[in-house]
Amino acid sequence: MKIVSKDDFSEKLEISSLKPESHEHNETLGIKYAILSCVFFGFTSFHIKSVKILYKESFDANIFMFWRSLSSCLIGYLVAKYKSESILGISRIKSKFWFGVRTFFNYISMITLTLCMVELRAATASCMSSMSPAIMVILSIIILGEKFHVRYLTGILICFIGSAMIVLNEKKPNPVIEEIELIDGIENIEKIEDVVEETTDIIKGVFYGIYHIIFNSLCSVAQKILANEKIPVETQTYYIGLTNYLVAIFVAFYTGIDYIDFSFGGFSSLNGIFFYLCVHYMNESLKNIPLAKFTPFFYIGTLTVFVCGVVFIGESLFFTDIIGSLLILSFNIYNSYYPIKN
Repeated sequence: MKIVSKDDFSEKLEISSLKPESHEHNETLGIKYAILSCVFFGFTSFHIKSVKILYKESFDANIFMFWRSLSSCLIGYLVAKYKSESILGISRIKSKFWFGVRTFFNYISMITLTLCMVELRAATASCMSSMSPAIMVILSIIILGEKFHVRYLTGILICFIGSAMIVLNEKKPNPVIEEIELIDGIENIEKIEDVVEETTDIIKGVFYGIYHIIFNSLCSVAQKILANEKIPVETQTYYIGLTNYLVAIFVAFYTGIDYIDFSFGGFSSLNGIFFYLCVHYMNESLKNIPLAKFTPFFYIGTLTVFVCGVVFIGESLFFTDIIGSLLILSFNIYNSYYPIKN
């Protein structure tokens, strides 16, 4: 693998910094990239659920991460080679701590999102993931020193209400213990066990979602720092994919693999493509706008999951779903056309 020298990398940064672009143009471009990034994040999240549906019995989160990580690793390397660029050596990266956070915490962020998607409904899991912006705003102010603006929190609140309206419509009939007649004997015991198991799965899914929120927020802060340093996205996805791939191999073999399903591997590998596009556009966006301004756009990912659920797997559509979607879209459109004046 060819490694870029420090002098060559510094020279590229100096040349790129001389390009005359207005602040307004940069911000508009950053917003467009933010929308694209969050749409692809929505595709990434929904794809996890669709693979789970296709491979209901044989789905394994660690094997999924194995194929997904291998895919993103190869994409990062091949795109860099196609663009006649090289993977940047770790020794040449200044923000090594945050590069480590972005690289190693991504596995925990994605495996917990995957497990959350497995245990909960797609819209519910996506809504939990979309709670990250509240933490991101706080971290961006504390760690990155970005300016606080009340619109950030207002936007998060509006979008969260819209997301909640969508999630509350995702009703699933559950057997009620009180309605089970005791005279049915063994059949009743099985029904009670189903209720307990379902409740346990929901609790597990919620905890997985909380872990995802925390680690995803830290990864986003790290992404902003790396975007400011202008670390090539191919370098990031290569190391993220490679690290996740190695961890997934260890976990998969530790837990045991019965056989290799290449069909499952093919569908899982598609997630690496969505992940690369998500990171690429997020990286380009954060070069032009602050993280706090980027965060409300995460709810577009939630909306993308909801729309995909209705279109591709036939989930129900309610009037309040439309109201919730309008709340999310209206704020983000307003935020795009009326930027905060510094």
